[in-house]
Amino acid sequence: MVKKLFVLSFIEGACVMALELIAAKLIAPYFGTSVVVWAAVLAMTLVALTIGYYLGGYFSSKDASVSTLVKITGLGAILLIIMPYIAGAVLPKMIYYNIVTGVILGLITFMVVPLILMGMVSPLIIHLIDKEIKTAGQSAGTIYAVSTLGGILATFSVGLYLMGSIGLKMSSLLFGILLIAGSFLVFFQKKRVGETLFLLLVACSLLSFTQKERLKTTNKYRELYVNNGILGEVKVMEIFYQAGKEGFKKARALVVNNTHQSMMSMEDPQVSYFHHVPLFGGIFSALKPKQKVLLLGLGGGDLYKLLIRKGLDVEVVEIDGRVVDLAKKYFSIPENINVHIDDARHFILTHDQKYDAIIFDTFLGETPPTHLITKESLQEVEKNLNPNGFVAINFYGFLQGEAGLGAKSILKTLKDHGFYVNAVTTPEPMEENRNMVMLGSKEKIDWSTLTHFEPIFDTVKLSQRLVPNLNFDEGILLVDDKPNLDHLYLPAALKWRQSYIEYYKYLYK
Repeated sequence: MVKKLFVLSFIEGACVMALELIAAKLIAPYFGTSVVVWAAVLAMTLVALTIGYYLGGYFSSKDASVSTLVKITGLGAILLIIMPYIAGAVLPKMIYYNIVTGVILGLITFMVVPLILMGMVSPLIIHLIDKEIKTAGQSAGTIYAVSTLGGILATFSVGLYLMGSIGLKMSSLLFGILLIAGSFLVFFQKKRVGETLFLLLVACSLLSFTQKERLKTTNKYRELYVNNGILGEVKVMEIFYQAGKEGFKKARALVVNNTHQSMMSMEDPQVSYFHHVPLFGGIFSALKPKQKVLLLGLGGGDLYKLLIRKGLDVEVVEIDGRVVDLAKKYFSIPENINVHIDDARHFILTHDQKYDAIIFDTFLGETPPTHLITKESLQEVEKNLNPNGFVAINFYGFLQGEAGLGAKSILKTLKDHGFYVNAVTTPEPMEENRNMVMLGSKEKIDWSTLTHFEPIFDTVKLSQRLVPNLNFDEGILLVDDKPNLDHLYLPAALKWRQSYIEYYKYLYK
């Protein structure tokens, strides 16, 4: 019996970490993956486990039996299996809450209770082992070590493989079945007919959740691909998009965590319906054909195709290999694209190639990776720039008030590093609807002379898009030792998300 209880402890530890990772990714399509979201997930995990440890100790003091443990593991397994379905029903109703409230309320509905039950398991197992061999201290240490080992293996398997290969629902199902199997291993005895029948009932209930999920088709969109991984949910969709003066046009979109990353015309795959693409066209009129560009972030390849059309020599860094495969399959990106699957900063640190321009187009959903834009990172970036080179950073369009503090801090960091600083915006009148591209150049560049013609957008003149009287004195210098950009851009992210959800509300139903 003791060895079997150790096996159950290992499985319980694995289920705890699998549940936490899956819960965070269930949250991501609705509230993103910012440090605020992760902090809420971790905090609620600790709250649930604290309650579970206390309740497990309480029932142990009442001389809880094997029967108590089997009911707890069985109920925990059921709740783990149905967790993605509860989340799918609850989270769309919470998207209009602020980010902290929405995440916490969502986690309470589908994550907290199963974690409380799993937190109860270790104290109960320690109690049952102590009844048999009377070595409570040694048993406690071993149980928590075994449980933690299970959690370590689950973290790697779920994060690096399972979520991307079988999805969140099947991952929940897999670990739920493992928990039930561990319970069967411990409790399948002749004198435990009641517990055995209970677990058989639980196993039979799994059949209703094993059907393969179908891609959705509505009168608003059609899903071509859906996949979950450590970086979140990735979709390829066909929708009708308001393409400026062209009216509604059929488009193919890459959507990460319910946020559009690319918008390709179905009539002409070279055309993007995003306003920031022709804006970049104007910016890169500063370069001549064959000059080298490093593009950090591929997405559906909107910018990549623009740069190639301009005759530039483009090298790409993309952190998510799924995105590269999807860009080739669905967005007319050539197979021979020069791309590296790597974190952008790691790539810059480990390569000494010189470029004439480096583009930061690295949003994950609505979350820009903040470690890329610090004083120390820019020092490495400068080493990779030719003497007349420049950097271009795609960011939120806010510059006023609290919501503009993130952008002002980036601009201030560029200026502190010695760059000449400028900013251009897309034509939308409201800050929450526009993009801004921040420019830092080693030599002074007259951006106002540059123009670019893009189909459906006509001629883009940067002289009309430059931000006048650019003032970023209120900005905060960004350094590795104080990674606070997550907090600085949060007001902008919240305003942007509210506007975005209102426009694309059909995605969240």
